[in-house]
Order: sequence, then C-alpha cells, then structure tokens
Amino acid sequence: MLYDKDRQIFRELRANARINLTDVAERTGIPVSTVYDRVRHNEKIIVKKHTTLLDFSKLGYQARVMIAMKVAPQDHARVLDYLLTHPNVNSLHRINYGYTFLVEVVFPTIANAEDFIIGLGTIFSIQEKHVFNIIDDIKREEFMP
Repeated sequence: MLYDKDRQIFRELRANARINLTDVAERTGIPVSTVYDRVRHNEKIIVKKHTTLLDFSKLGYQARVMIAMKVAPQDHARVLDYLLTHPNVNSLHRINYGYTFLVEVVFPTIANAEDFIIGLGTIFSIQEKHVFNIIDDIKREEFMP
C-alpha cells in the first residue's frame, strides 16, 4: 500500500527518474531524509525496474508492432522461450479472452516485422493472431495511483 507521501515521491520519479532526491524533496515538501528512506523501502517492494523510454524511430527502428496471439497449448512453453530471447521483442505479456500472449516487437521496417510474424507461424502452431502497427505513443508509462 502506498501512503500519500509515497505517491507524491513516485509521481515525481515517474515523470523524471533521474531527478535528484533533493529536488523531489523540494517539489513535494517532504524532508530529503524521508524521501530517501521511502524510495529505498519501496524499491524492495514495488519498483520492478529503473529504465529509460526510447524513441525507437530516432534509432532507425520505424516499425513497432503489437501482436495478440492464441498459441496451441502444446506450444506455450516453446513460444514463450522464443519470445523471451528474441532481440526484437520489446514487451511481452500473458493475456486472456482467448489469447495467450501480447507481444510488442520493434524492427527497422514493416517488412522485417512481417517476416518475424510469418516466421512465428511457420515455427509454431499459432491458432489466431491480430497484428497492430503502433503509429504513435500518445500517452505511455504515466499512470500513478
């Protein structure tokens, strides 16, 4: 459970993970020692990973694709292992409502992404899939309860 002070602190950190804890203290009105203690305490409990959001297009990766797929039960473990180790998989989720995985892949071109998708179907028993090209991130990683 997050307390109000924790919410204030993590709201600042979600907006800018590189912000100095002294600046967090100034912006929230919480003593810097409390900010430090709350961050360290909660890192063990709720922080999964410190990361940086990248603009892939500026790195030459023009194709971001989300694939919702229904995988034959006998292939679940093999597909999972494949996706976990594939270098172009950015995000991977287990989902419901008749589907098994939701995977986000990043490639230089749509043709590369299409080759990946076709390859999945030839290697594994993919029973159904829906493919979505991500055109633009309108809002990403900003939720703070």
